[in-house]
Amino acid sequence: MAKLAAEFEAASGAPPKPQERRSWERSWPALLNALVGAGLGELWMALEFGLPRTGERVDALLIGRRPDGKLVTVVVELKQWTKADVVVGSGLWVHVGQRVVTHPGRQVAGYEHYLRNWVDPGDGEFEVRGIAVLHDAEAPLIDKLRDAAADASESAAVPLLGIGDLRGAAEEIASRLGCADLTEPADADVEWFLGLPHRPSAALFDELGCVLDGDSRFRLIGRQQDAYVALLEAVGAAARLGERRVLAVRGGPGTGKSVIAARLVAGLPRYLRSADIECATQYLTPTKTLRRQLARAATDDAGKGLFGFVDFWKPSEGKVNVVLIDEAQRVTKPRANLVDIMEKAAVTVVFFDERQVIRPGEGFSLQDLDRFAYTVGATCRPVLVDLEAQFRCGGSQRYQNWLGSVLSTTGTPGTWRTDGDYDFAVAEDPEVLQSWLDKQSASGHRARMSAGFCWPWTRTGPKETLEEDVVVHWTGSDKVKRTWRRPWNADVTVLDDKERAVAPESVFWATDPGGEGQVGCVYTAQALEYEFGGVIMGKDLVRRGGRWVADPNESKDPKIKKARLTPEEYLPLALNIYWVLLTRASRGCRVYSDDEDTQKFLHSLVQSKTLARA
Repeated sequence: MAKLAAEFEAASGAPPKPQERRSWERSWPALLNALVGAGLGELWMALEFGLPRTGERVDALLIGRRPDGKLVTVVVELKQWTKADVVVGSGLWVHVGQRVVTHPGRQVAGYEHYLRNWVDPGDGEFEVRGIAVLHDAEAPLIDKLRDAAADASESAAVPLLGIGDLRGAAEEIASRLGCADLTEPADADVEWFLGLPHRPSAALFDELGCVLDGDSRFRLIGRQQDAYVALLEAVGAAARLGERRVLAVRGGPGTGKSVIAARLVAGLPRYLRSADIECATQYLTPTKTLRRQLARAATDDAGKGLFGFVDFWKPSEGKVNVVLIDEAQRVTKPRANLVDIMEKAAVTVVFFDERQVIRPGEGFSLQDLDRFAYTVGATCRPVLVDLEAQFRCGGSQRYQNWLGSVLSTTGTPGTWRTDGDYDFAVAEDPEVLQSWLDKQSASGHRARMSAGFCWPWTRTGPKETLEEDVVVHWTGSDKVKRTWRRPWNADVTVLDDKERAVAPESVFWATDPGGEGQVGCVYTAQALEYEFGGVIMGKDLVRRGGRWVADPNESKDPKIKKARLTPEEYLPLALNIYWVLLTRASRGCRVYSDDEDTQKFLHSLVQSKTLARA
C-alpha cells in the first residue's frame, strides 16, 4: 500500500487522503479476490484511473479483448455501503449516512458516457461497459437500488453487484462482472487505448441554450454529479418545508461551478413543479464578463432574463425564489449584498473560490456565510460540497497542486515534470511566447495572451486604433536589446472601415475572434477559459530572497491604487491574480516574467523544458 500511495503522490502531486487509503484497503482486495475467483486474473487493470483531461478518477478500469478481437474497457465503481436510503421517485440520489450522493448506476453511466463521447479512437474502436460493486452490501440493499434505477434507461443498464453476487462458480461471477467473454489484451492494445487523444468538450456558452432546455451534451460526472443532486435535494426539501436556507459550494478553477449553476437554474423549476411548487430561479454574478457571456449565449428572452448582477436582484411574487450566486468571492460588499439576498430569497446557493479573490474588499469565509445566514434566520450548511476534480489545465491535479505550492507564501515548490498530463513551460521572451500562441491560433485553437495589470490601459472608441500599452523590454542572449508591444483588450468593439469587428469588446475578448490580437487582464479572463494561454508576469509580483514580494505601486489597476495597500496587504491579491491567469488554459500554458530574477526563478522550476527561439 505504501508503494501505491507513493505512485499516487507522484502522479497527482499530493499524497492520498487518509480516508482514501482506508477505502483502498477495504475495496481493492474485494475486487481482486472477485476477479481472481472468476478466472479473470489476466485482464489488465488500472486502479484510481484518471479520466483524460477531467481530474476525475474511476476506482478501477479493466481492459480485455472479446473473441472477435475488439478491445473492451470496463469501468468499475466500488462502494463500501451496507446501508443506504433511496429517495423515492427520484432515481437520482441516495442518502448514505449524512451524505447525499449520486445513485451508483447513474455515476457509472456518467463515466461510460464520458469514455464513449470524449475519448477519440480515430480509426479504431473500443467498447465501453460498466459495473458498480457494493462488496459489503446484502441483497435487500442491492434490490432497492436496482428498483430505484429501473425507469432510468442508462442507470438501469449498469449491473449492481452485492456481496452475494461475488460468490458462486467462476463462470457465474465472471458473467455478473460483465467480463465472461474477455481475455488478456495485448500490450499494444493497452498502449493504444492509453494514448488516445481527448476530444475538446463543448463550451458552456456554446451549449447554454440546450442546457436551459434540459437537453445538453454536458454530462456531470463524479463529484459534479454529487454536487448537483445534493443541491437539488436540499433546495427541494427547503421548498417543501417552507424553510429559508443558505447553501455553499466551494471549488477551484474548472471544477464545474458555472455548469452546475446553469443546470440548476433550469432544472430546479422543472423538479419542483413535479411537487406542485412554483419556483423562480435567478443566476447572479458580480462578474460583468461572465454575466454578459451568459446573457448573450441564452437563445431566447426568457433565458436571457435568468442572468443578472448581484446588486439588482428582485424576488418574484408568489413563488419560491432560489438565487444562485456564481463567482461569489468577487462580491465587493459581501455582508450587505449577500445578507440582502438571503433575506429575500427562500434559498441562496453560493458558489465560490477563496483563491480567486483579486481586489480589496472582496471575499468571505465559511464562518462569515454562517454569520450572514444567522442574521436572517436561515439555515446555513457552510460547505455542502467541496468540488476538487477539475476539467481545466488538462484535468491535471498535479499541475494545480504544483502551481499552488509555487504561488504560496509558505510552500516549497518542486520542479515541474514536463512528461506529465499538462503542457506547461517557461518562455524565453515575449516574442517567443507570442510566436507559440500564434502557432496555436493558426492551427484553429483558441489561444490568448494575458498579463498582470502592470501597464496603463488607454480606452479607445470603436473606430480608433488600439494603443500598444503593454510594452516589455529585455536583452536577449545575443546581448541585443529588444522590445515587444501589444494593446490591452478593447473597451468597446473595434470596427474597420467596412463596419466589420476586428477586436471584440473586453467582455468577449476570451471567446470571440480577434481577441488573440490583444492582451487580456484578470478581469476579462476570470471565469472563462481557452485552449492555450500565455501569461506575462509584471513587476507587481517578484521573487526575492526565496520568497514572493509584492509591490502595489507597480499595479496600474485603479481599484488597487485607490485602496493604497501596503506590500503585505497586496501580496495575497497578487498571488491570486497570477493563480487565475495561470489556470485559464485547458491544453497548454506558457509564462514569462518581466523581472529578471523572477524569470530565473521560473527557469529553475521548469529546467527541462523552456520555450526558446528556434
